[in-house]
Amino acid sequence: MARDKLDLRSTEVGSNVLLIEPKDQRIIEEATMDGESTRWAPLTLVAADLLTSSDRGPAEAEALIDWMERNEDQWRE
Repeated sequence: MARDKLDLRSTEVGSNVLLIEPKDQRIIEEATMDGESTRWAPLTLVAADLLTSSDRGPAEAEALIDWMERNEDQWRE
């Protein structure tokens, strides 16, 4: 189970991890691999998803976008 593999914990209020299955398989194919099994979504997609999510998502998106603007050389290839 992903929860155990990623050492995630349940919470009664709020969350900061969302596990989803994409409708478009290109997202998986174009993801960055970390080791043999962990895939990381592109930061631009993460920011877009956070902007349209609930709770703290939009604020987290703004913080991520601010970081992306200040550190473009670290994430853009």
